[in-house]
Amino acid sequence: MALPTTPCNLPLRTSMPGGRDAVVAVPAQLEWVPVARHFAVAILLRWGLSGDNLDTAEIIVGELASNAARYGRRDLTLRLVLVRRTLRIAVVDSGPPRTSRWRHIMPRPPTSTAEASPS
Repeated sequence: MALPTTPCNLPLRTSMPGGRDAVVAVPAQLEWVPVARHFAVAILLRWGLSGDNLDTAEIIVGELASNAARYGRRDLTLRLVLVRRTLRIAVVDSGPPRTSRWRHIMPRPPTSTAEASPS
């Protein structure tokens, strides 16, 4: 499956008057983190953020999305809310757990009684 290269290819929902609330949902996979970052930058530029504020927001979105992709569930939702001069960035993971990733982190319990019994 080809990944979208620009935020305009992604579903967008704005619910606050003036377009100060934006939400996008993508798969919680590391290859989608740059898409979430680019989406955030495009929205924040539209809202008039620039300079250090824009750079800081991009870093925060990248870190939160990366954590959700590495340790979260299957879906990732990014929400940006700008009220007056305060930007709220929220990243939520949802969906069923990705059980296969736990196999690499946690040891498997013994599968037979022979493995668990003393020698």
